[in-house]
Amino acid sequence: MKARKTALRKVAGALSAATTKQLILASFVTHDDGGDDEIGYHYVDPETRREFHVRRSETLDDCNRPCFRYFLEERIPNGRLAEVDERGICTRAWDAPLIKEVEARVGPNGLIKELVQLGVDVDKMISVGGGYGVGSIFYPSLEESAGAIELALKNNERYQYFRALTDQEKIKLDRRSAVQSHEYWLAQSAAAARSWATQEDLFKGCYDGLDRPLSDDSKKRILSYLNNPGQDVWLEVRSIIVTGHKNLWAVWCQNDLLAPRSGDKGYPSADALRAAIRSSAASRRAEIEEKLKTTSPSGLRSV
Repeated sequence: MKARKTALRKVAGALSAATTKQLILASFVTHDDGGDDEIGYHYVDPETRREFHVRRSETLDDCNRPCFRYFLEERIPNGRLAEVDERGICTRAWDAPLIKEVEARVGPNGLIKELVQLGVDVDKMISVGGGYGVGSIFYPSLEESAGAIELALKNNERYQYFRALTDQEKIKLDRRSAVQSHEYWLAQSAAAARSWATQEDLFKGCYDGLDRPLSDDSKKRILSYLNNPGQDVWLEVRSIIVTGHKNLWAVWCQNDLLAPRSGDKGYPSADALRAAIRSSAASRRAEIEEKLKTTSPSGLRSV
């Protein structure tokens, strides 16, 4: 008799769990996240008012066949409140330490109810979600995503949308990053070499953000400024990239401690800008050479 009651309790528990998951599935609000393969599913738990969002995206399985994967995140209060106007634009935001203090005491399930009792306007709370990244957790189905929501509610814990990497995964990631770093510096070396070989005078070693030697238009604009420096024309040319990743303003600041780091006031003399361009091109070449000494195609650090 006792064994039968125990078995019945297990069956009842399993049915209850299955029902909870099915209720979550049935309560998802579906919306388009930007295409046929980008579908979103939103769920708000009616008892705790906790919010969850699932993003469906297309990927390939182990056999290289198209399939879907599901990324789950929870919208979590970040400890701030905000006010918006009728256009939805934020007009004021401030810290509210009470939010995190209450959650630490009662857990996420009881947070909203407790804050309401304390007089906090919970509709002003700012909540943030997760995002794709290293260690992100993906589920093969929407049903499994619902199961993860069910577990987070049952345990009164915030849902964790990522997992810690294993030591092996960390090593693999570091190796991949090192290989990419070496490839980047190789590309920079080639771009700089082309410029040093093909450009003349002031523009030797100068190349744009796409690793191309400066265009004739860019060089004409810079030379025009050097012939007649002024505030208005400086504002028009200061964003021109001259050493792969630095624009004219950045190279001036690098070469002159008194150069303004912000605002629209101040401009370099012709001599100061010429010196800055030459110095930046030379320092970029030295930086590239140094980086190539400490990286390798295999991702193993050179010694």
